[in-house]
Amino acid sequence: MEVESEIILEVKKLNVKVRSNVRPHVVLDDISFHVKKGKILGITGESGSGKSMTAKSIMKLLDEKNDFSVSGNMFFEGKDLNQCNERELTKIRGKEIAIVFQQPESIFNPIITCGKQIFEAIQIHQNFSKEEIKIKVELLLSSVGLNETNRIYHSYPHQLSGGQLQRVAIAMAICNNPKIIIADEATSSLDQHLKKGIIDLLLNIQGTTNCAIIFITHDLRLLTAISDDILMIKDGKVTDFYHTNDQNAQISAYTTDYLKHSFDQNLYRTYGNRSKNLALEFLNVTKRYERYLFYPFFKRSNQALNDVSFTLSEGMMLGVFGASGSGKSTLAKILVGLENVNSGKLIIDGKDVSVNYYENKKSNAKNIQMVFQDASASLNPRHTIRFILNEVLNAFYDWSQEKKAKAILEILGNMSLSQDVLDRYPEELSGGQKQRVCLARVLLIKPSIIIFDESLSALDIINQKNMMDLILDLQRVQGFSAIFISHDPSLIKYLCSHAIQMETGQIIKSGTVREVLEEM
Repeated sequence: MEVESEIILEVKKLNVKVRSNVRPHVVLDDISFHVKKGKILGITGESGSGKSMTAKSIMKLLDEKNDFSVSGNMFFEGKDLNQCNERELTKIRGKEIAIVFQQPESIFNPIITCGKQIFEAIQIHQNFSKEEIKIKVELLLSSVGLNETNRIYHSYPHQLSGGQLQRVAIAMAICNNPKIIIADEATSSLDQHLKKGIIDLLLNIQGTTNCAIIFITHDLRLLTAISDDILMIKDGKVTDFYHTNDQNAQISAYTTDYLKHSFDQNLYRTYGNRSKNLALEFLNVTKRYERYLFYPFFKRSNQALNDVSFTLSEGMMLGVFGASGSGKSTLAKILVGLENVNSGKLIIDGKDVSVNYYENKKSNAKNIQMVFQDASASLNPRHTIRFILNEVLNAFYDWSQEKKAKAILEILGNMSLSQDVLDRYPEELSGGQKQRVCLARVLLIKPSIIIFDESLSALDIINQKNMMDLILDLQRVQGFSAIFISHDPSLIKYLCSHAIQMETGQIIKSGTVREVLEEM
């Protein structure tokens, strides 16, 4: 007979409200659940349901200083976190309860090496000598599956791949032997191979240290496989809270339907336009990153792209996929002028822009735009949506206020967004709404080419499908060409007619989606 585990964290009637002068609203409404010692709780739901807000509430990151009103009780080992002062919370955060965020680059200081940041996290909570901490950090880096621990220790965050940085974030989370680890969408932006590696790593840590894990993701199938208990949240309310092995658990129709959602894997999209005109030519492009080991004497070169060539016809949707570190994002950065090429040509609308991209920056920006992966980081948190959209029109058009207002209302209608979002700030929108605002901002410019760089990876499957259907509808109306970058072949298959597969900075396969993906 299984021994009942003690409850290490209990949340009772948690309520979170945004204290906005324009539109105060409830984010979490009467949330109650518990976490058992040494067990895994999975929290799931659609984008904007309140999953991440629940995690931030547990870490006490929401308070009146950042315009949130929080009520209810959260008992950690019998102590109510809502009654703790800042000094008591500092001892708990990182030491007793640690968190791994979805975007690890957002939690690291870009001007401090990764090893030094873990070093400081240990130094705050444990009384070790500097030599002992240094050894502990390298052991931690090795324990999370990172080779070349000395190089990783002395690397800055931007010098590591997404998978490496996520492992460093996990090393930082476990460095003080926490009793609870919160993994907030820790694998959503990684390819399938890296995702499995990170999940296996977290499960191994949980089995070795007997810590509890709160695993937050929109992938209910994954949670069903790895969790002891599952909490389903919809619109800030608990829909279901059940034990995964309980055959008699009463599960709502919403959760049952959520589990059934999937893409039609028998569909292969075709290129209907078949224009002979090329919107983009990417010819024999090579990109190297130089890194000094001991400036200015020893220099190491990292080849991100090696003689990459492809073309994009007018009105075509081209998919680009591959593992993390294969060169997908480097390719996107070159296309929008964030990186220069070492050799090769970039031809947009018949003009070679690879040499003097910045001399015609505004006209190039008018032709080609990008929708980034992290919608939250793409929107200025201090400005309303109205200001953000007007700012784009002011940069590219000399229009009257009435014409700008009309264009904004029209694009909001196309995005299925209500007018009341205009006077709200980004933090007041759901993930799906923020992604639609980012797409609206790009479409206001009316570019001929749009690049989607992992733009849907953070959304649940329902919002992913809604966004893809919206993109396809808008593309049919406006006729733009698109490059859709993703590590998920099923998204490429649903959205694109042609695809290229990348590996270690090279194209290893190209052609129609059927030709490239049929065997996958």
